[in-house]
Amino acid sequence: MPYLILLVSRKTLFRADQAGITLGPELGQSGLSSTVFIPWTDIKNIALYQTTRRSARTGPTGSYIKILPRDVPRTAPATTRRIDTLWQPWRLDSERLTAIAAAAAPSVHIVAAHGG
Repeated sequence: MPYLILLVSRKTLFRADQAGITLGPELGQSGLSSTVFIPWTDIKNIALYQTTRRSARTGPTGSYIKILPRDVPRTAPATTRRIDTLWQPWRLDSERLTAIAAAAAPSVHIVAAHGG
């Protein structure tokens, strides 16, 4: 049922603009997560990666985006969203994301990381 709610509600799953990045809700093991807005000033780097093996650390196989926070506050966790879920597939144009980051926050780098 939560998947159906996401599909019918047509919520934004990802948005990058001059203000920052918005990551839409995601259905995980603990239920539906909330939409998260992260201003560019709070972002250190953005990692794009794929996992090829399911594990407790990396989760299901697939493509992910991970927003790594700046060091302050040090307790801020990284925010991760899966890009290619069965029920909420979306495409991430990494070139457009890089262009937005370069224009809005030149100190933020988009890195291709390796998952498990």
